[in-house]
Amino acid sequence: MPAVSAAAIKHRREHGRERYANDPAFSERKRKYLREYDQTLRRAAFDAYGGVVCVRCGNTEFDQLQLDHVNGDGAEHRRLIVGAPRQGGIAFYRKLRALGWPHDPPLQVLCHVCNRNKEDIEGKSGRRAEGGQP
Repeated sequence: MPAVSAAAIKHRREHGRERYANDPAFSERKRKYLREYDQTLRRAAFDAYGGVVCVRCGNTEFDQLQLDHVNGDGAEHRRLIVGAPRQGGIAFYRKLRALGWPHDPPLQVLCHVCNRNKEDIEGKSGRRAEGGQP
């Protein structure tokens, strides 16, 4: 298969942007496809790290679940594999999938409430905050 020229790639990008801006039906189809893709990838990530259930409270509401770094080293881990400490979500899940869903450092599924409570108790760094309860 012949290599695609830089000019051809630029033309495709410009055409795609134009179509996205000027064709509402195309825009909606693309948004719907991307939402479904994102949900499928999130579900696969949750399945790889324990299932679609919060390990602390048992919450199974998909939209309330998120991955948590057990050791509190999330920023360092995201910086290492994605390149930015605050880049999470779909970009992070994509990278995890590409790496074969690694278990080092350990990840778990928590609902947003349990994750927030964990942060309050242990502090952002994963160490127990002064006077925090286990």
